[in-house]
Amino acid sequence: MKEIVEEKFKEIFGTEGRFKTYFVPERTEIIGDGDQKIPTTRRKKGVYATIRKREDKILNFYSVDFSEAGIISISLDNIFNNENNSWVKYPREIVTSLKEKGYELEHGFDIVYYENIKKDIETKLPPTLKELTIIILADMFGLKLDNEEIILLGTSTDEERKEEKTYIPTGEKLQIL
Repeated sequence: MKEIVEEKFKEIFGTEGRFKTYFVPERTEIIGDGDQKIPTTRRKKGVYATIRKREDKILNFYSVDFSEAGIISISLDNIFNNENNSWVKYPREIVTSLKEKGYELEHGFDIVYYENIKKDIETKLPPTLKELTIIILADMFGLKLDNEEIILLGTSTDEERKEEKTYIPTGEKLQIL
């Protein structure tokens, strides 16, 4: 799977410069009763992303799974005014939330996403895509985010925030490939 996203990245954005590949498993499910909760993941299914820093403030998004949309470009200077409602709205929400919270995102990036989870855009992909985007941007920009901040950034509504309090990302979830 890593090879698929990296090859597509090179095809779409070229081979110059350093890029990094990340993976986060399909949405973690919490099982258990009462205070005893056990997170479970499917280790091989999830979302992969390859990213490379840009010197300007352009964010270029591409998804292997939504290739018909092509490259979607957004300027960091215009991120709040962009109402793109395709799949890219999920990572755009993360960038917007980080900027609203005062985090400095001083340069753009090229990113390619690839997922091998069940095509259930309403329940599985958005949370996993958001979580991966948060972790990638925290790494790329050196942001110090704790687990609670990651949870809150990854949710869009107050109702989701309330439900997500039981979901705790663990260090074993993210793989930098």
